[in-house]
Amino acid sequence: SAVFNGSFAALSKIPAVRRSGVDPLVFNWLCCMGVALSSAAAIPFVVSAGQPVALTPFGSLAGALFVLAVLFSFLAVPLLGLSVAQGVWGGCAILVSFLWGALGPAPLGAALGSPEMSAIAVVLLVTGVTGIVFNARIAEVLVGARMPEPLLDNPMSTSPIDANGSPTNARCQGSGSAAAGQGYAPLEP
Repeated sequence: SAVFNGSFAALSKIPAVRRSGVDPLVFNWLCCMGVALSSAAAIPFVVSAGQPVALTPFGSLAGALFVLAVLFSFLAVPLLGLSVAQGVWGGCAILVSFLWGALGPAPLGAALGSPEMSAIAVVLLVTGVTGIVFNARIAEVLVGARMPEPLLDNPMSTSPIDANGSPTNARCQGSGSAAAGQGYAPLEP
């Protein structure tokens, strides 16, 4: 999970996929079908290991919550960008996991070894997520650095480049396909 959490949304950033204008709901459906099929493929191995397989209400609830979490992830990426969106949902997942471990019922929850250090850890986590969300503003305040302005007026638009890989925004014509492909125009001196 530490390696692949967030990587599923990265496919939506591939230039060819962005140009195609695939709806986030389609990505959600594909991701959830992949999880369902890979889970179904694991059933024979679980049964051969002598473990029971059952459909439970809590398992169904967990699956429904997973579908909603992935949906909101795919909806967040066009609005916030992959790095900010993944940072926020990763931080939320860590915080929820901590709370279940600290406050959840047995056997999930357990007494904290050091409540003071746990509080410091939670503050550091929330500070880190806040830093991810406001990184551009923090850089501007600290060093006067300005982030390049987006090429798109509409953040929900799928791509600033056409089917041939050329910029579609007249402002960035001649700015180079690398800058246009990233969605940013170079800063003017």
